[in-house]
Amino acid sequence: MVLDVLALSHQKRDTVGKVGFDQLERNLRYTLSLLAAHAPGGEVRKLPGISIACASNPCPMFNAALLSATICRGPQELAQRVALAALHYRMRGKDWSFWLWDDWMDPRTRRKAPDVLADHGLRFALKLPGMLASSLRPSLRYLPELKIRLVDDLDGVAAFCGVGATCFNLPIPWFRQVYGSVELFRDGYTSYVGYVDQEPICTIAVVFNAGGHGVYGLATLPGHQRSGYAEALLRRALEDSSRIHGGAPTLLQATPQGLSLYLRLGYEVVSNLSIYTFTGNQ
Repeated sequence: MVLDVLALSHQKRDTVGKVGFDQLERNLRYTLSLLAAHAPGGEVRKLPGISIACASNPCPMFNAALLSATICRGPQELAQRVALAALHYRMRGKDWSFWLWDDWMDPRTRRKAPDVLADHGLRFALKLPGMLASSLRPSLRYLPELKIRLVDDLDGVAAFCGVGATCFNLPIPWFRQVYGSVELFRDGYTSYVGYVDQEPICTIAVVFNAGGHGVYGLATLPGHQRSGYAEALLRRALEDSSRIHGGAPTLLQATPQGLSLYLRLGYEVVSNLSIYTFTGNQ
């Protein structure tokens, strides 16, 4: 299913349009920078053709580099930009990740990209379809009852981190280092926790930027998955965001676990995001 969806990405882009990718890319860049800016020792910088959003975390996924400025027109140009990011993180002794959108490269560079990144010690980690929906389709099933609370205090932060660390298989101290600040959730990383019988079981964050509602961190604890809780939480979070910011597309990067839900709700693939990681600086 995932491979079939990825293969259709360019056909879907024709439907959604270039503007959709621009919103998707800008929203993600802003969100990574927001997380880095609120993390202790975090750093947000712009280098020639590269954006740095480093949360100074032991997990390389939170120490990101992304292409910026203009499309890479040739493997040599890509190699030059990657070398800048590699030097930045090597000087700081941080393991890191390179987040690479298909649309930032011409076709030849896209084909050569894995080899270019491997030359700099970057290993492929995962590919995520970037998706967009103008509105959600009506639900075709009963959605279970869920008590939903906005994250705006330390108890909410603790619940958000507990669910997230479990679902994304990260040590809780690493997760808290990025998401442990109440100020993050009050500064645009608008998040919710869903509870069943007073137990926190699912989370979501919505970041409104670049004219779109960016969806992040949608996760449900094992034992409660495939029960409709994620959909119920997603709909509530987007309703609140639309009431505050107005109607706009919703944007996300789909994990394999969530892909079938997003397709059912009417999301379309706009582009593909590949993430490569480097370990060895620490």
